Amino acid sequence: MSKKSLFVWFLLVCIVVGVVGVRFGWFFTTGWSGSVVSVGGLPPAGATGAELFYGKGRCGLCHTVGIERGGKCPSLNGAGGRLTTAFIYEAMTSPSAYIRLDFSFAEPRAYSAKMPAVNRAPIGLTEEEMQAIIEFVGAIQ
Repeated sequence: MSKKSLFVWFLLVCIVVGVVGVRFGWFFTTGWSGSVVSVGGLPPAGATGAELFYGKGRCGLCHTVGIERGGKCPSLNGAGGRLTTAFIYEAMTSPSAYIRLDFSFAEPRAYSAKMPAVNRAPIGLTEEEMQAIIEFVGAIQ
């Protein structure tokens, strides 16, 4: 194998490890505001709802914002216009209470919740952190 092909393979492995590492919280990354967010650990003091959504809350691992499709769970595009704060809170703390297919206005059907309750381990968001995320999701148009 030539030095050039070894370098290309090394570069490819570094890129894959970097992308996967950021996705699963192995590294620090920056939020939309440019401030440092610990994806896998505690957020810095005064963290915003967006930083918590993509950081400690790990919501962005499954839910998408700004992308029509692609996440494991329903996209939150337009959530501010179709979801109440009470619904978002209940979805975060008791995901099995009721689940609507794609969060549409259809009658609720029984689905098994794959989303963990974010106020308990392993995520363990505080009430203040959940409120910040609810405000962030409620502002998504």
